[in-house]
Amino acid sequence: MYNTNYNYLYNTPAPTNTQIKTLYAPESSCLAMRYFRNYLTLDFAPYCGRDSRGFHQYSRKIRQSTSVDGEGAKLFYLLSKAIIDGSAADKPVNVVLPCRNDAKLIFDYKPDNNGQMLASLAIDKNKMLITFPFPLHHLESVDKDGKKVVTVIQRGLGAFAKVMQSYLLDVCRENGIERLPPDFNEYRDYNEQVANPQPYVSPWNNASL
Repeated sequence: MYNTNYNYLYNTPAPTNTQIKTLYAPESSCLAMRYFRNYLTLDFAPYCGRDSRGFHQYSRKIRQSTSVDGEGAKLFYLLSKAIIDGSAADKPVNVVLPCRNDAKLIFDYKPDNNGQMLASLAIDKNKMLITFPFPLHHLESVDKDGKKVVTVIQRGLGAFAKVMQSYLLDVCRENGIERLPPDFNEYRDYNEQVANPQPYVSPWNNASL
């Protein structure tokens, strides 16, 4: 389906459990990505307040995780890339990817309460929904007419895409990852495929880490 090199994927040793990168969305959640065997594991931990020093804390006790293979990584890489390079910057996206252990990953790209397009990745597992909104960076500059210009940079989504790309190239030995597969639409319309999960409600400082 995605031209994944399964012979390499399943017969070549890979790091058993290697942490790659952790992304943080303060007062929301964190997303940790690691290689587990030949898969890419995504760990979602909800925000639960600040410690005595004022640092943001994320609950490890009620985190949820699942793994993707080359097919899932390729889908997320290409979706992210289309948003970052501008080819789909103004087009809402709602995609669901069924994963192992009855988990589902939901990629959303839609306007927030202020009308700013925002990408997010959520996990629906064990009757819990934990959402990670990819952080944005607003860069201010002045144009030649002296007017202030604000450029929105997909900082979090860019880091996420880089991890997907690295996994495809380094672990899957995937080539030709620059276009979406013809069956892309099979992953669309999350609301039609998944029963309404219950959003996670943060207990803030009452959660034990």
